[in-house]
Amino acid sequence: SQFVLYAQHRDNKGSLKLLLDGAAFGGSREFTNLLKNTSYKKTLVVQRGPRLFQYTPLDLVMESACEDASSQTNDLTASVFVETKSISQKLFNRGAGESAAIEFVKPCPKVEWAGELKRDRYFVVNTESGDTDNLLVTVFNPNHGENKFQNMTKGRLNNIFLYYRGLGELHWSTARIEVEDGDGKLTSREVDFAAEYADESSYGYTSMKWKLGNFVSEGTYELKVETKCNPLGGPPDIDMFSTSVISGVIDLTPPEQYGQALPLRDTVLLGEELVVVFTEAILCEKPFTFDLQVIIDGTDYKFDREELQVVCESRKIAFQIDPTVGVDVDQIMGKTFNVEIGKVGVDSLSNI
Repeated sequence: SQFVLYAQHRDNKGSLKLLLDGAAFGGSREFTNLLKNTSYKKTLVVQRGPRLFQYTPLDLVMESACEDASSQTNDLTASVFVETKSISQKLFNRGAGESAAIEFVKPCPKVEWAGELKRDRYFVVNTESGDTDNLLVTVFNPNHGENKFQNMTKGRLNNIFLYYRGLGELHWSTARIEVEDGDGKLTSREVDFAAEYADESSYGYTSMKWKLGNFVSEGTYELKVETKCNPLGGPPDIDMFSTSVISGVIDLTPPEQYGQALPLRDTVLLGEELVVVFTEAILCEKPFTFDLQVIIDGTDYKFDREELQVVCESRKIAFQIDPTVGVDVDQIMGKTFNVEIGKVGVDSLSNI
C-alpha cells in the first residue's frame, strides 16, 4: 500500500524542471494507503531548462516503498530485494526508440536593429544624403552563434521582412530591394534578411538597401523588421517577432521662398528686421545649420551669419545687422544689397 514515484535525474543534463501536482518534483514522492484496482490521477508538468529546447528522455519510476532506499520508513528492507518489481516509463513527446526526445517549441527567432538605425532611432533621406535612391538597413541576429538566419529557414522560419508605412497609416507595406538575377540583370525583390540573396556576416550582421526611388514617395514613415514562422496554433507571439518601430523622413524637395521678403517696400531702415518665409518648416535648432550672408553693393561690407542677429522660427528666418560690429552708416545709406541663404536644415527635413 506504500509506493514511491521518482524520475531518474541522472539523465536530466539540461536541467528540466518537474512539477508534480503543482509542487517541485526533484527527488521522490511517497504515497501511502493506495488501494488495489483503484485509479489515482496525478499531474506531472515538465518545464524546459534555461537554454535547450531538446532533451533526452527521462525515466519515471514507480516502485514499492519496501524496495526504495530513499523511503523514510523502509530504508532497511530495501537492501534485501534482489529482483526489483518497479515499473518505469520513459518520458518523451517526440520520436520513438533511439530518436525519442523531450522537445519544446522554439519561438520565432529574434531580430534586432543595428548600425545607424539602432544608434539614431531615426533616419533622414534628403538631397544631402550620399544615396537618395536607397536607405541602408542593418539588422543583427542575436542567435548567430547557433545558426544564420538563412539556415533557420530549414526549420520553422519563413522570412524576415522589412516593413514600412506612412505616419498615421494602418497598412504595412513590404520594402523592396534590387538584386542581380542569374543573368546579371537587376530585379526587384522583397527585403528579406533570411533570403538567399541576404549576406549575413560571421558576427550576425546583415545589411540590405531599401529601394526608395520609383517605389516610395516623399513623406514621414515608420519602419519595423518582423520574423514570421510556420503557425503552430498557439499564441501569436510564438509564431512571429517584431522589432521596435523606427520613424524617419524622406524629403528630396528643397523648400522655396514663400512670397517676397518682408517688409514689402523698397527701403529698409538700419536696425529694421528683414524676414524671409519658406514653403515648409526648417531646422531651427542651434547651432544653425544654414548659411546667411548680406552683401551691400558698392561697398566692402559683407556680413556673415556671425555678424547678424538671426531669429529662426518654423518657416521663417528673420535677421538684422548687429549694430555692435561697427558700421559706417554714411557708406551704406541708400545702397542696394543682396541676401543669400543656403544649406538650410542639412540634417533635417529641408535643404536650400
